[in-house]
Amino acid sequence: MEATADNSFSDKNLVIVDRVFHRGFKLKAGQINFEISTDSEGKTHILLNFHRTSRVPQELIDWLGQPIGEIREKVKTILSAAFPTFSEGDLDVNAQRDACQNN
Repeated sequence: MEATADNSFSDKNLVIVDRVFHRGFKLKAGQINFEISTDSEGKTHILLNFHRTSRVPQELIDWLGQPIGEIREKVKTILSAAFPTFSEGDLDVNAQRDACQNN
């Protein structure tokens, strides 16, 4: 994902060596953080994590007890918005790992 600000930097002869795109999406009382970064070697990294701030332990326990299906649906929605060619099979981490090991 390229930001329109990149053009402004390039116009000033600034060389961009890495990029980060970050968004936080509401998930009940917490959020899902979504980040795409590209390093100086051109490798792209995707990070998804979950965050809930509270000083009350029971609130954190309850939040962690959310049904995984709801979280999975939200993640699928985020990924399909970011990557139009995304399919549900892309979430199968074991299949992805096996494919990498066989190549």
